[in-house]
Amino acid sequence: MNSIVRVVNKPADKIVPLATAKNWLRVSGNQDDTLITLLLDGIQSDLWRNEYYPIRAEVSEFYYGQPAYQNFSLTARPVQSVQSLQNRDGKEYPATLIHTDSNTYLHAIGDLEYNEIDNTEGITDSWAYKVDYTVGYESQEEVPSDLIIAILGELTERYEVKDGSSAWTVGFRKMIANLTTFY
Repeated sequence: MNSIVRVVNKPADKIVPLATAKNWLRVSGNQDDTLITLLLDGIQSDLWRNEYYPIRAEVSEFYYGQPAYQNFSLTARPVQSVQSLQNRDGKEYPATLIHTDSNTYLHAIGDLEYNEIDNTEGITDSWAYKVDYTVGYESQEEVPSDLIIAILGELTERYEVKDGSSAWTVGFRKMIANLTTFY
């Protein structure tokens, strides 16, 4: 089943505050504040591109296709709560949130109704559902410390090679991959 994620509101807070980053990098003064802020923004954007939102965000995910066993795999993470599961006509369905080692699912309780739709790309499909849910932690203080350390490690790599050639280091890629299992 295919889905499209739309973030209703991205978090305004930074995952790692500038003061913490400067302390980690052992930078005094403010001559590199703009550079460090841009690097932190780039790391945060990399997380968002991989559908990971450490700081609270509201998400709507649209599904096209019949769900297997009435399960909707939620793409954005870490999932904190689900507000609703509804069909294209706005009918809401009760559902249970299920966390596994490798994924987070929303399991619809009861039968999902058949709903003929024609989406914007011109593909006719039999099913269309929307899940509204909340991802991320309430504050910077709640973000797991190992994630903060990984972000600061990536920041160090990017800061030391200021030409940008170290973007997306192997360690950071592994951290992104591991985010799907434990957070």
